[in-house]
Amino acid sequence: MPTEEKNEELHDFQAGYLALPIKKSQFEQFVKGLLGSPQTIMKKFDGTFEYNLSDLQSYHELVNQRVTQQNGGIFVELTTQIYYSDDSSVILSSYEQLTTYNEIKPVISIAVRMTWTYLIHFPDKEVPEKQEIELYIRSSSDDIPDIPRKSESSIMLYVRHTARTWGSDIESMISNQVESTTRNFKGFRKYIYNNSGQIGLLTGISFFGIALAGLLFSLKHFNKIQLQVVSNFTNNTATTDSKVNFLLKFIAENKQSVYFLSSLFYIITMVIMAIIFSVWVNNQAENRPRSFLILTREATAHATKQKKKMERKTLMFFVSILVSICTGLLSRFLFNFITGA
Repeated sequence: MPTEEKNEELHDFQAGYLALPIKKSQFEQFVKGLLGSPQTIMKKFDGTFEYNLSDLQSYHELVNQRVTQQNGGIFVELTTQIYYSDDSSVILSSYEQLTTYNEIKPVISIAVRMTWTYLIHFPDKEVPEKQEIELYIRSSSDDIPDIPRKSESSIMLYVRHTARTWGSDIESMISNQVESTTRNFKGFRKYIYNNSGQIGLLTGISFFGIALAGLLFSLKHFNKIQLQVVSNFTNNTATTDSKVNFLLKFIAENKQSVYFLSSLFYIITMVIMAIIFSVWVNNQAENRPRSFLILTREATAHATKQKKKMERKTLMFFVSILVSICTGLLSRFLFNFITGA
């Protein structure tokens, strides 16, 4: 067979194939590192936060610098998915898109999922292996697809790794960053929020106790007046006809029955008002600081509005307690005015 025909046959045989300069065993390990089942470190962070676009960029710069410089990692991709209040979302497939992101729709950003993918060649491995980091940030209690919900607002971290030391190092680094950018819910605000139900109940009981004490004082005063009337009647030197007329008038007025019915109505009213004050105080005490993910103009306006609302609610908490106490004190005088006691 001529030489030209042999070269042509050889060329046709190699067409459509890719030659890699690695051993078959190394290639198998590489594919296994990509498709295998890595270990996962998961951590949830409490506290409130206020993140904007620069904060998300800082997370990427922190992670990428550590992995590429200290671990000799190869950056594969960064995917950032932003979720909005209208059940829509947008996916940014690169860091450059994240830096130039500018949403013009009038929507509120409520959650973010950032996913980093790296190939890292560890010293004890023959080929690079895939490592993945996922950071979930949510500022809303709404149900969001693919976003874990551990609380109303939360930050969740997942590190899927094939080297335990590397995974722990990344988890510790990101944890320090999260903790430095969140605020812990503490002090009297935390106490009021955690005990809102008990504070509301105590306020209602206190109001009813003050109102009931006022009724008892009023009843004591009413009985004193009635005894004085009877005493004056007994010691009166008027004629028998006058005494009989006075006695008939006293019975006809039947002030004791009227007073009893008024007292019963007063108690029922005070019970209802105690429940109202209890619910009101409890509602004002449930004033947990909010978290905000400010990535749009609408989100900026929303955050400003919510902050003012929280300030008003804190003020109204103290006002509601003061109003309940003052109403309890004034209820006695109102009862005396209605009954004429």
